[in-house]
Amino acid sequence: KRQGVPTDGGLWYRGCARETYDLLPSLLRFDNGLAVELGLYDEYTTAWTDDEEHCHWRALFSMQHFFVPTRLMDWTTEPDVAKYFALSPDDTVNPTIFVLHPGLLNRCAFGTVRPPFRLHRSEFRYPEDYCPPATVRHELPIAVLPDKSDKEENPRIGPQYGVFTAHGSVISSIETLCP
Repeated sequence: KRQGVPTDGGLWYRGCARETYDLLPSLLRFDNGLAVELGLYDEYTTAWTDDEEHCHWRALFSMQHFFVPTRLMDWTTEPDVAKYFALSPDDTVNPTIFVLHPGLLNRCAFGTVRPPFRLHRSEFRYPEDYCPPATVRHELPIAVLPDKSDKEENPRIGPQYGVFTAHGSVISSIETLCP
């Protein structure tokens, strides 16, 4: 055990085709990403009829599944899944697997070790706490878990052992914010 490294939870992995990719979600890679976020969300959810309180995060997980830019970044708890994503694209150049300790990432965001948690049952509300015109309450990325219903509704989360980081208002990569 390394001193200062929490032992709760396991490691998370993200496979990338290029070592030059930053750990930054797709929405934050666009100059106007934060400005168009609520519009993307509203357009995507217009046809939704789910009135459950937690459907907002569920919509974000679904958007991520269909490659709509979001502030979420996909990770997996299985190294072999990350290896698949690192090696499967046609443009593979120096494939890389990033490794993340979710408790340490949350320590950067909260100032104390906090294991990854389910967004649906947390104080984090989307879009209220993340999208303008409200002041974004959360600045740094956090490690979060999908709910069981997300795994059932989204055909990729379960088989890929999917977990996520949800990024706040600071537009910078995880490796820069929490080295």
